[in-house]
Amino acid sequence: MSLYLDPNKLTERLRKEWNEYGGLIIAVDFDSTLIPYWPDENEADFESIHQLIRDCKLYGCTIIINTAAKEDRIEKIKDELLDLHIVWDYFNESPPYIKDIGKGGKVYANVYLDDRAGLYQVFITLQQLVLERKYTACSAYAERIKHI
Repeated sequence: MSLYLDPNKLTERLRKEWNEYGGLIIAVDFDSTLIPYWPDENEADFESIHQLIRDCKLYGCTIIINTAAKEDRIEKIKDELLDLHIVWDYFNESPPYIKDIGKGGKVYANVYLDDRAGLYQVFITLQQLVLERKYTACSAYAERIKHI
């Protein structure tokens, strides 16, 4: 079996990259990932993804909003992101410090959070890694205050 088909390998790879670089580059789709796009989608169903993005940002991740929306929607999308309290670093572009990658139309990211690209698996994996970060931060804080 390909290592890319093993969900545990995804977690291991992202954990390793997060530890090595102090964060991940996460490309996040907009429609049907952060907001409802289709009539049968419920706005409340997206809050857990919003919180995950906020948590990832808090723990050092770079957020790229990566949408195929037409140019005339971009400013409205940016306003909606602000209303959702979602902070992003780049919009439809790779970080400039990534050299010679992502220049052919696809942005470079360690992982893609997208309704059309395994949203559930990536969501669960990132949620697990954020919980590990929170636990590590809480443990370090508890250790520091023990000596006060």
